[in-house]
Amino acid sequence: MEIGEKLKQCRSQKQLTQADVAEKLHVSRKTVSGWETGRSYPDIKMLVKLATLFDISLDVLLNNERALDHYEKQGQLGQNSTRIFRWAYWATALFLILGYVDLFRPGGFHTIIIPVGLLIAVILLMSHYTGWRKFQRIRVWMTCVVLFTVSGGLTGFLVSISPEFLRIVSAGSAFENTGFMLARFMLIVLLSTSLCALVFLREANIEKNR
Repeated sequence: MEIGEKLKQCRSQKQLTQADVAEKLHVSRKTVSGWETGRSYPDIKMLVKLATLFDISLDVLLNNERALDHYEKQGQLGQNSTRIFRWAYWATALFLILGYVDLFRPGGFHTIIIPVGLLIAVILLMSHYTGWRKFQRIRVWMTCVVLFTVSGGLTGFLVSISPEFLRIVSAGSAFENTGFMLARFMLIVLLSTSLCALVFLREANIEKNR
């Protein structure tokens, strides 16, 4: 028997509707319907909750070769995703440090490789992060906004009074200065975003998966 059929059978035995199950598990009724029709599978955490709700063992639910193959593949994908996340996390940290060096340009130091590398690293970091649900809490969201604003504002102020910035601005034309300051602004936004990502995305994927 397919896992969807088992879920439907267990739900019927408990005299629950799909809406009842959805409410207890904090998912949509459409999600429950998808599980029962075989269009989708519940993840491992949700499978445990379903087993608890229906008062059955996981062995009963997973006693199906197709379901076992699905969760085995999901486990492999999860391991690969975690591995990519870790590499992206430390790459973001490295490029973030280099990005601040590039921003202040000591001795005229500058290379486009750093912001491009940082952008790629932070995109990989965010795309393989699995704990986005915590950002539904207003406190976490507001703290992230405050950190982004403060770090960006402080960095922008320090850049504006740096000797290298003043030298470039004083020697350039209005058109050149506009392009230069726009580039600096975009880099500051990228740096602040990356800093927030390192601070707020660490917990669920780095510490928990060690």
